[in-house]
Amino acid sequence: MTLTGEKQHITIDRGQSETIVLTVADTNADLEITINGGAELNLILKQTTVNAKALTTNTTINCEANSRINISTINIEPRNIANTLIVNLNGEGAEATLNGLYVAGAGGAIENRTEIHHHAAHCTSTELYKGILDGNAVAKFAGLIQVAPGAQKTAARQTNRHLLLSPDAHGYAQPHLIINADDVKCSHGATSGQIDREQLFYMQQRGIDAATAQRLLVAAFANEVVALIPDEATRQELTALLSADV
Repeated sequence: MTLTGEKQHITIDRGQSETIVLTVADTNADLEITINGGAELNLILKQTTVNAKALTTNTTINCEANSRINISTINIEPRNIANTLIVNLNGEGAEATLNGLYVAGAGGAIENRTEIHHHAAHCTSTELYKGILDGNAVAKFAGLIQVAPGAQKTAARQTNRHLLLSPDAHGYAQPHLIINADDVKCSHGATSGQIDREQLFYMQQRGIDAATAQRLLVAAFANEVVALIPDEATRQELTALLSADV
């Protein structure tokens, strides 16, 4: 399914389970999704832009009681992309899993902004966003977790990691927690760094050339996200891409 510039609505009916792969290429996109009680949606959002045109996507997801959203956002060689993803956990027992992988080289710019609003008790959210940056690429991640009054027994975890392959690449993280309930488990973490030189040296000592060793380490870094994508074709595509090039 390819998203166009017009706002699109998707509804997952009560008790249903769906997997949807959406492709966004060189056009802005506005998407609203409702997941009714007990329903589940696996959403893979693949975005790319091959020119200097700025691309923005805005996605809002409303999860009712005991529903589940598993969304994977994939950006490969973006030139200028800004994503906003808002998830509202409106009913008790709703769950949200947000995974992101972005790979950018020279001239690449990618910004991911996520908001998860825990409006009800006993809801769970997990975020894992990873970026691989080369050349003078710049990536920004801003993640908000907000827990409303009365949303007790909330469990929320947010993680963002950047792997910098060039001294000119930059990755920025801005986590933000707003907690208005006292019986919750919420955490966030962010790291940004270069390839482990000791691991690289160890692999070279065993006969693996530097370029191949770096590709293997990059693929291993990305695999934590790739393995969570609920679509085999997309997993295979990313594995082949990361194994062939950095």
